[in-house]
Amino acid sequence: TSIATVDQNGTIGALKAGVVNITATQLGDDFYQTASGQYTLTINKANQTGFSAGNDKTGVTFSSYIQVATGGLSNGAISYSANSDKVNVNENGKVDIGLNAGTVIITATRAGDERYHPVSDNYTLTVLNLGAPSNLRFTKKSNNSVILNWDTATGADSYQVHYAQESFVNIEPENYGVLTSYTMLETNVTTLTIENLTGAGYYFIITAVRQNMATHRTSNQVYFSTTPSDFNQRLKIPVELNPSVDNNKKSFTLYIKKGQYQFYNGINTNVFYADSNSDNTSNNQSLMPTLRMHENDNVQITYHNKLGETTTMHGHGMHLPANQDGGPHSGIENNTTWTATYTVKQKASTNWYHPHLSGKTGEHVYKGLAGMIIVDDAESDALDLPKRYGIDDIPLIVQNRKFNANKQLVYSPTRMEIMQGFKGDTHIINSVIKPFLEVKAKRIRFRILNGSNASLYNFGLIDTSNKDKSFQQIASDQAFLEKPVTLTRVLLSPAERAEIVVDFSGNSGKTFILKDFETGAELMQIIVGSSETSNAVPGTLTTLEKHSPINATTRNFVLSGSMGGGGGNGSARFTINGKSFDMSRIDTTMTLNQTEVWTITNNMRIVHNFHIHATHFRVIERGGSASNVADNEKGYKDTVRVDPNSSVKFVVKMIDYTNNSNNPYMYHCHILEHEDNGMMGTFIVE
Repeated sequence: TSIATVDQNGTIGALKAGVVNITATQLGDDFYQTASGQYTLTINKANQTGFSAGNDKTGVTFSSYIQVATGGLSNGAISYSANSDKVNVNENGKVDIGLNAGTVIITATRAGDERYHPVSDNYTLTVLNLGAPSNLRFTKKSNNSVILNWDTATGADSYQVHYAQESFVNIEPENYGVLTSYTMLETNVTTLTIENLTGAGYYFIITAVRQNMATHRTSNQVYFSTTPSDFNQRLKIPVELNPSVDNNKKSFTLYIKKGQYQFYNGINTNVFYADSNSDNTSNNQSLMPTLRMHENDNVQITYHNKLGETTTMHGHGMHLPANQDGGPHSGIENNTTWTATYTVKQKASTNWYHPHLSGKTGEHVYKGLAGMIIVDDAESDALDLPKRYGIDDIPLIVQNRKFNANKQLVYSPTRMEIMQGFKGDTHIINSVIKPFLEVKAKRIRFRILNGSNASLYNFGLIDTSNKDKSFQQIASDQAFLEKPVTLTRVLLSPAERAEIVVDFSGNSGKTFILKDFETGAELMQIIVGSSETSNAVPGTLTTLEKHSPINATTRNFVLSGSMGGGGGNGSARFTINGKSFDMSRIDTTMTLNQTEVWTITNNMRIVHNFHIHATHFRVIERGGSASNVADNEKGYKDTVRVDPNSSVKFVVKMIDYTNNSNNPYMYHCHILEHEDNGMMGTFIVE
């Protein structure tokens, strides 16, 4: 049969498993008949030997691997299966893992045939839980040495440090070794100093390791340039001051004082500043804290003056009662206290606060008294925009300074510097000279304040090949724009603000420069790290009220000035409508809720700007034409640039408060030396 064979000697040849009858026949002769007998032969299938699915496998977040079973009957097909649908195993033994952490049994089966049973074996796949190293950062030790630091990865027992002269972006970790100048160091700590680097620069990345298994859990990438860089100081983020809250009132307390600050490493420079500490310890501070409040908040800000001289504190951009506005009529004498109490009555915006003492504003701001006031509202709360202060919502107070040979601030304007406005030759952002900032590869929001005394800044971003990086402006002085405006430049005169959003998605490992295209100065380096998800800027941001100029009261203001008499040997003096500032005089009277159209004319050959207190306006013409008004100037403004021998027209309405001659509001040029030397007027609201 097909089951077995038998030969004349009774030898059985088994062909396959089964049951067969074996018949033996003895032939007869002359004396005997032929005789036969039989027996039943049962052939069972044999077990295959030596079959193995392979060793157990332990690792950390594999993406895929192949482990092929061996042994057993060589012509039997092998199949694979798993006891979890979180992994997929194909006919070649390739395992694709969707499991973050856990255990799976992988079974391999060798098929049987007519003689042998099928055979199975399994191995255990264990995927360990391991966090990625995060927040990789570096400190420059010298031009050819760097100190790396990173945050601990959960579950790691060691780290591998990779560095190369090519970016790691879009390269799989198993291919890191093919990069030029590649090396790998292992350490069980989270800091490492690497020295004797050569070449133009290096990319660094960290991988977490557990039980000596390679892993795809990698950190963000950082880039270190061995070329000497001017950007050696990390950008400082002004402290966001937490208010005390009592009876539904937010209370801030600030002490205005003198101190010392290190613009240059190891050198103390005398400055003015304010903080919430009652003692005189400066702690290397400059500027003032960021104050944050919400529309309809009841707010109280108490200022203790410990400067040794009189000052004031004005809420620039805030809609405040005149006696809480902090103008020149609200002086805070030395060792006295002044408190501003009000309800926040405006839309979400970036504002600021600074001294406003007649004749001293420029000096006090220049020496450090400036800080942001951020207002939120229900609309901003709901908008999907970056809003983590200091992380993806970055305040930038841009100023400039002059230093003498001892690195002390110089502020003693000459007549020409008063005429042109006092402009320093050293640019600072948040009181840091040429800082660097590390950001994630996502959308980042910058709140930019031109906090300088007199300089125009034409801000733009460029990459290392000098190519423009576009951005979206989302807000101007006092509110969101109705729609984002895509730009490569934003021009701000002193006291103007702009909020922009820059999309760094896909730019991991790249470096950008914030540049002033007015002077060509490079202001800040931006280093882009690992990717993080962020959504697109909404197409509609807000709806702004439009005040019709029809039947509006019209007013004209002419900005003028001169170097003084005696062939320029007199003092520089500035006027509005021919009059220099007089604290005892009321120049203009407005009516509450009455729409007005103001035309501001600059009849000089230098730039001015114009700021009005306690309200906002909408620019409707520039240089006599509505078409000259840029899209990013069409929002709520409180400060506007007025070009030489040109004019600006805007619609304005006082909508919140009336006042009297004891506490008038101000309008003025916000080039501080012009303001301090007469280019300011007063108004009341009836």
